[in-house]
Amino acid sequence: IQHLPSGASQLKEAVARVGKLDKKVSPAQVAEAICPGGVDPIIAERTKGSFLNAYAEWQGRRNLLKSGYATREKLAKERPQDPLTQRLWGEALFANRRLPEAEAVLRQALTLDAKSPEINYDLGKVIEMEGNMGQAGIFYVAALKSRPDWLPALLAAGNVAVEKQLIPVAIDAFEKAIKQDPNSVDAWIGYGRAYYNQRLRLDKALEGFDKAHKLDGKRTDFFGDYSNALRSNFRMDEAEAVLRQRVQEAPMEARTRYLLALILLDHKPTPEREAEAETQLRESLKTAPNVSATQARLGRLLLSRGNARDAIRNLEEALRLDPYNVNATLTLGLAYVKTGNTKEAQRIQ
Repeated sequence: IQHLPSGASQLKEAVARVGKLDKKVSPAQVAEAICPGGVDPIIAERTKGSFLNAYAEWQGRRNLLKSGYATREKLAKERPQDPLTQRLWGEALFANRRLPEAEAVLRQALTLDAKSPEINYDLGKVIEMEGNMGQAGIFYVAALKSRPDWLPALLAAGNVAVEKQLIPVAIDAFEKAIKQDPNSVDAWIGYGRAYYNQRLRLDKALEGFDKAHKLDGKRTDFFGDYSNALRSNFRMDEAEAVLRQRVQEAPMEARTRYLLALILLDHKPTPEREAEAETQLRESLKTAPNVSATQARLGRLLLSRGNARDAIRNLEEALRLDPYNVNATLTLGLAYVKTGNTKEAQRIQ
């Protein structure tokens, strides 16, 4: 509490109330301690607006697509049987991350207009955000049945297909998306990911990522996949370069640091690059400690550098996370041998 800024008396009081709670309390009880009586009074105070409210509502009613949250909420109550009004209210709830409410509203809207591509697409986005990509894909496909060449639905359906390893479906979706908009960075990224997961045409995977990079040189969120495609096409220096750029822009992204460590160890290895790889692996584990592959690779590196005892800790953790990690099993057996623990080595092998 002493580290909170001066003048934050209400915040300090909230922290003190939370500190008095039992460790086994529910999230709802924690919320009540932070904000006794709920957040409705605060929301009302913060969102009461001004004398321009009436004008904003008038404008929103004239142009529903540009209407605001409060106007959409009011219209949804006034027009419960209007699918457009209900869809826009669902979109407003989704934008505010009120996912269960958004899903309920959009499902009701779908009963009013089952063939609406927009409602199907919106419902798919909500369900995807809730973590059910398979079901989301059903709604994206429904949207495409009514509007076959709609770019947002093509991109969404393609991404679901990649996640579900429906690679021919994904390739078809992204190829159609590129025809609709050859300058769509998302379409080219999806195209690259689809072909990379196919594992047959890695040149096409690289083509997609290269094109995306040329279209938007400032975007780096796909650089992990881009580096894998570069590496698979033997462009190792470029793969390392894009990973270094991504680490600078997203230092907490564990996967990027792991991939950079692999390149440092496999490409032009030197003692200095080995030391940097160890740093990258440790930084990756700080952000994502429960990744078996990272624990195993660090253990293997430590063992090769003569640090068998520390290696054993990482390798045992790798096997705890994934008992079927063959590389971790073999390396751990070797580590036990090097420490003279032949009994454990025989057991694990």
